[in-house]
Order: sequence, then structure tokens, then C-alpha cells
Amino acid sequence: MVSFDAAFTRLTGHSPFRWQRRLFDDWFRRGMIPEACDLPTGLGKTATMAVWLIARAGGAALPRRLIYVVDRRAVVDQATRFAEALRDRASTVLGIDDLRISTLRGRFADNRRWLEAPDRLAIVVGTIDMIGSRLLFCGYGVSKGLRPYHAGFIGVDALVVLDESHLCPAFESLIDVVAKDRDGTFGPLSARDRELVPPLRLMSLSATRRDAPDGDQPAIFTLENEDRDEPRVRQRISATKRLYLQGDMKDPARLPSVLAERAWSLGTTSVPARVVIYCDKRSDATDVKKQLDKRVKENSLGASELLVGARRVNEREALDEWLRQHGFVDSAGTIADKPTFLVATSAGEVGVDLDADHMVCDLVAWERMVQRLGRVNRRGASPNGATIEVVPVLLNDDHTTTLSKLRAPFSRLPQYEDGSYDASSAALGTVKSQFPVLIKDAMTPPPLHPALTRALVDAWSLTNLDNHSGRPDDIQPWLRGWQQEEPHTTVVWRRCLPWGQGEPIPATVNRFFSVARVHLLETLEASADQVFTFLTKRATATLKAAATRNDDGRDLDGQSPVAIVLDRKGTFEKGWRLDDLIRFGRSKGDEKRRALESIYGRTVVVSTALGGLDADGMLDDTAASAPSTLDGGWSDDTLEQIGYRVTDSGDHVPDTTWKLDTTVMLSHPEANERSEAQTLRIFVARDKVPTMEGEPAIARGPQKLREHHDWTEKIASQIVKTLRLPGSYATMLSAVARYHDLGKERELWQNAMNAPTHDRPYAKIGRGSDARRLNGYRHEFGSLHDVETIGLLRYLDEDTQDLALHLIAAHHGRSRPTIPSMDPTAAPSEREMRARNTSLRFARQQRRWGPWGLAWWETLLRSSDQRASARLSREDQ
Repeated sequence: MVSFDAAFTRLTGHSPFRWQRRLFDDWFRRGMIPEACDLPTGLGKTATMAVWLIARAGGAALPRRLIYVVDRRAVVDQATRFAEALRDRASTVLGIDDLRISTLRGRFADNRRWLEAPDRLAIVVGTIDMIGSRLLFCGYGVSKGLRPYHAGFIGVDALVVLDESHLCPAFESLIDVVAKDRDGTFGPLSARDRELVPPLRLMSLSATRRDAPDGDQPAIFTLENEDRDEPRVRQRISATKRLYLQGDMKDPARLPSVLAERAWSLGTTSVPARVVIYCDKRSDATDVKKQLDKRVKENSLGASELLVGARRVNEREALDEWLRQHGFVDSAGTIADKPTFLVATSAGEVGVDLDADHMVCDLVAWERMVQRLGRVNRRGASPNGATIEVVPVLLNDDHTTTLSKLRAPFSRLPQYEDGSYDASSAALGTVKSQFPVLIKDAMTPPPLHPALTRALVDAWSLTNLDNHSGRPDDIQPWLRGWQQEEPHTTVVWRRCLPWGQGEPIPATVNRFFSVARVHLLETLEASADQVFTFLTKRATATLKAAATRNDDGRDLDGQSPVAIVLDRKGTFEKGWRLDDLIRFGRSKGDEKRRALESIYGRTVVVSTALGGLDADGMLDDTAASAPSTLDGGWSDDTLEQIGYRVTDSGDHVPDTTWKLDTTVMLSHPEANERSEAQTLRIFVARDKVPTMEGEPAIARGPQKLREHHDWTEKIASQIVKTLRLPGSYATMLSAVARYHDLGKERELWQNAMNAPTHDRPYAKIGRGSDARRLNGYRHEFGSLHDVETIGLLRYLDEDTQDLALHLIAAHHGRSRPTIPSMDPTAAPSEREMRARNTSLRFARQQRRWGPWGLAWWETLLRSSDQRASARLSREDQ
């Protein structure tokens, strides 16, 4: 085993800080994890991934999955790049050949590699919403059949590293409750079972950590004096940052002009510089950007860009490249060759390793100011230091006290001869330790949040049930607390909407989006009010434009379908025509309020005929042209990464790397036969881990049932060996893998799947199927019948056999708690009894193992099944 210093250097490209070596020696190497790391910005907190990986390679008893959570939606890709660099070097440095990297937000689409193997090491980078929703069995963008699968991977054998935890106290509290589980509320009942299920762990990272509200202070890892004396650390935490705190501005309308003027002066005086301008309000940021653009054009000098949250994910790649080209990211102390300005809202405060020469901003809460200050002269490379101009804005007469509290900590900073304040990380840390009351008063009060109870988690885990009286549909209060902020709406543009003539058919829409699901790359999140205004203005403009035509060459009129609203579960809620949106724009009072509230927390899938997206991926109610989409204009490489593509009858048929999965006829069942133009087809990329309900076979060719069982059993045995499960459970999982698909032997199933008539039975067909011919039959239910009737598991003890039967019933996400009781080989009374016993068995196993423990057991079989389904004759799986 190589030394820590050598391994870290080869993995990251630079030698470790002393604090990183201590984290390894005193904690991770011993299988211990500090509950919190309170470290200044700019000291490489992301590199905790490397520390974890080196410890795991050395045999430390740490979780197999590291879940790195960043709270800002705009840029999380840097953490993914760091993780991918670790993966690329892990084989030669540590002998780890299969480190799995996935991202649940940002430019990188979720490749689902983290879901393939519960026994392999994985790093998952995601946001609070994406990670938290999956933990609570409510995964955003995840079909209900896969929600327990995601929950099992996050809730067990995982280390959640929560970056900038001060920004998300509600989520930190949620993870902390699950991780500590002081009274055994969420875990297995017995001590013996708890030893089998590796727990969830939490490590919070923050430069501005809050005190625990209940006085229960965690074990905090922080810098020691020797750490601060290290030359590289001293250079960064003592980097010169001269902060000029201006007098209160009494006219908020002047703020954009003042910020633009001072930024221009800093960027163009003497030496060209990179200047970051922070604005609390998005409208101010937009105005500052316009004024700087005007100056850039008039002087033929410089460049500017806008970093805000309300931007389509697909277009963020261009922003990321701009930041690199102009030295705001990975600049390594390079000198700017021209004045460059980045205007940002809170989206640019965390989650991106910005490094500017100077900064201009308004005055906000202490924790946000610390983050902003960490984005200038970040590595202390500037010989003259950074200039920071802060402009407090007096919003109203009642705001005086607030500004006074926000100013107070800065007034305690050391001062330079010119009256500016020392805003270095070292100085900020001193103020934080010496004046805790001032710091607390200057911070944003943490939002209240509801308690997490076992009853709630049990209700969320009943993923088969569409409705449950004890299950809140909105989980945001548990993730972010009760916040006084604008409701948000997600917007998606599609060329092909699953809506033909007449009224939209919910079953058709849901079937379409269960396969052609909304993908992160195509989403734009903005305030509901902003989205509502955009929709109504674009509808009016579209109808007025006489030359406007849709992609099929048909004239648009008031009855043209232009938007479909999906609820928080991703299912159909309503459809809107052009006339509907125009009417909403003209309405007032209750009618307008109801229309606006109907998109709170929803996803609106908009026809490209409406336009409304500018070249930078932001809402623009003057943009008439159709934006590029995944079903019109995106590259084949991107679509392969996404895993599916949508075409209509006039589109080119994809090559053999794509399998036709679903055909949607856009007409009412009672309507006459329609033309080909009203047919949508969804193709699925072969050899991808399936993500939709039912998990269709997507292998390149057929797979015999016996062959599939053999492969599944072999993979399950490998998983058991790696996880070092006791012999009785190893025997049980092997048996379950050997018999889990017996129900596919039915002629009913073989015929519905269009299996070849010779050499039946097949497990995977590799070509189109007709699920309607199953008449409600689920092969898992048939497998239960065969296993129980023949007594194939009778050699297992009663408790282990009970778990085995549940795993067979639940290996496609059913039996939580119900399963359709259709089986042509069994009498009705027998079927009903077996279905009832299946539900009762789920309740018993959930009580025994806890919600996440049971979901984890399900992942062991389910991942074995999926890997066997995708492997064909490859022996390397």
C-alpha cells in the first residue's frame, strides 16, 4: 500500500494539506468520521473524496458510497470532474478498477452507474433536492417502481458529505436524524440485524458553521495552529482582501448603476482585471449586466457574463466553458489580458470554485458574505491583493436595524491605513470566534422544519400506492424547511407533445412520460410567477404572429395544444391550449390566482412552437424561435447519454443501437384511424441500465430464462462475497437469484413479449412487446406461486424464507405493499390469499429491517438481475 502523501499527490496532482493528512490518520483510516468539518473556503474541502478513497483502498471500515451534496443548482460539475479525475487515476495508484461516478444535477446526465452494484465503490454528486427526494422514497424524476431502489442505495452504506451545510440546516438535520438514529426508530429491530445493514453516515462541511440549535454540539474537525502555519494554508487564509464598506444607499433603484460603475473602474484601472459582481436580486444582476455590456461595446474592451440560477441545464455547459476561458475557474494565478466581468446572484456563491481579482456587491447575511469573499484572491496569488467594495442598500425605513446587524461583524475586522477592512479568511475566523453573538445576529435565521418520523417514512415507502392519506406529497419542508420564498416551477421544451386531437388522455400522457421522462438537461427552474408571465406573453405573441408555424408545417390556432402540466410525481395533471394561456394573461383576481397556483412546484412541458428560450438558456418572452430539444436538435452523443430518443412518423429511424420501446397514438380510442403524423415513437438505447417502470429488456438479443437465472445467481454470489454476508443470507440470496423469474415461463408472458416460438422459455427478448396481452399478469406474482407451490425455499429457516419471498415479489419495485393478483395457473381464492400474504410479508420485513434496510436488501437482488439482463454472453460481468 502506498503512503497517504504519495497516493494523494498522484490522485489529485498536488500534495496534501496537513489537515487532510490528519483527517486520514486520525479519522478515516480508523473507520471514524467527524460529524462536521469547519474549514475556511479555498482549502480543498472537495478533496475529502480523495481522503475517503485512499482510506477505503486501505481497508478502512467506511461506507462504500460517498454522496457529495452541493446546494446550488447552477454549477455542480466541478465536483464531478474532481471525482472523475480520481476514477481515472485510481487503478494505477490504488488498484481500484471500477470506481463509479454519477451526477444527479448539472451538465453531466445521471449515467446510473451508482445504481448498478451495491458492492462497488461509488461517488455520487447531487443537490439537496435530488439526493433528499431519493432518500425519502420520492425521487424526483424517478418512476415509482425505482424509488425504493434509489432509497436503498442512499439510505444504507453511504457517507453523505454535505458541502456548505450552513445553507441547508433542514436537510442537515434530516440526514443527522437518520444517521444517528439514537432510539433505533429507522433501523433494524435487533442488534444482530443492525450489524448486517451498514448505516448511513453524515459529515458536514462549512466555513460558516451554525451552532446546533439543541445544544448537542457534534465532534467538529477544524484547523489546528500547525495547519494554519503551513505555507500554502497561510498564503490562502491570509490573502490580502481590502474591504471598503460604503454608506447606506437610500435609493435601491440606483444600485445597478453604482455596482456597474465601480466594477468597470476596478476592471479597467491600471491593470486589466477579473471582477465578480454579486447581486441579491436577479433583476439587479440583469441590469448590471446590461450596463456593463453597453460599456464593453462603447469601449470595444472586455467581456461580461451572467451567472444566475434560472437557466436551462443544457446551456450551462457554455457558461462553464466561458468561466474557464476567462480565468474565473482554474486560473492558477494567471493575469487577465482584458477587463472581464461576471455578474452573479446567489447561484455563484457556492458550488463553483470561482477566483476573481476584485469584487463589488451589495450587503447580505454573514454566511453569504463569507462565501462571496472566498471567491476573490482565493489562493492568495495576487501580489497586490483584492479590492472589495460593499454597498449596503436601505430597502425601507424598517431596514435600518437589519443593515446595522449585517455591518456589525465587519466593523470588528482589523483595518488598513486607508480605512479598508482586512477581509482575509484568517481575520473572518478571528471575528467569528471572538464575537459569536454578532455573527449569529448577522446570519439568516434557520428555517423551521418538521420532524421526521417513522410513520412518515413508512408512508413514503409505500411506493405502489398512488394515494395515501398519511403521506405528504410535498417533501420540501423536510429538505429545506418552511421558507418564505417564491414557489418555483420547472419548464421543459419538447417538439413532440403526447396530445393529439380532442382532450389530452391522462393514460397516454403518463405512458409517454414514464419512458420519455423529463431529463435534467432539459429543465429550467424559475419562480412560478416568472414562468406564468412568460407563458401568457408567449401565447399572445405566438397567436398574433401570422407567419408562425409549428414544426410539422401546420398553422397554429387558439385550439393548438402547447403545454402539459405534470404534478410533483411526474404524472399528468392538466393540458393547456393557446387560448387557455391567453385567457390566463387577461384574467384577474381569483381566476388568475388559481391558474398561477396550479403550477406551484409543477413541471410544465411546453411546445417548442411557443419559443421563449434565449441563446443563453434563460426565459425570454421576446424569443420566438423554437429552441433545440432532446426530440429536435440535440446531438446523438447527448441522446445516448440520456438513454432514449423521441421521434414522430416523419423522423429518421435510428440505427440498431436503439430499440423501439413505445409507440403512442395521438388519438382518442373511439376516433377513426389517424395518419402516421400522429404517432410518436420512443427508442431506448441498448445496454443501458433501464430507468422506467417495468424495466423492459434492452439487450441486443434474446436471453434464455435458465441462462438469465445462472448469470443472476453468479452476480449475486459475487455481491454476497464482497459484502461478507453470513452464510445463511448468502444461501438465501443465491436461491432467490436462481428462482426470481420463474413466472416468465408462462405462455401468457412469452406470447406477450413476442418470444421466439422455439426453445422457450426466454427471460429477455430484445425486441418489441405488447404488455396489454398480459391482462394484468406480473411475472413476480407467478414466481411466488411456483416457488411456494413447489417448496423451492423450504430448506431456509422461516425468517430467512420470509425475506426471500419478499425479494422475489419486489424485485421490480412492486409489493410495496401490493401486487396484482393475476395468475392464469392459480384459482381466484389462491391468488387473493397470496396477494394478501405478500402485503403482510412486506409489513413484517419493513418492521424487522426498517425502511432503508429492507430497500437495501432489495437492491442486492435487483442489481444482480439488471446486470445479468444487460450482459448477454459477456463473462466479465
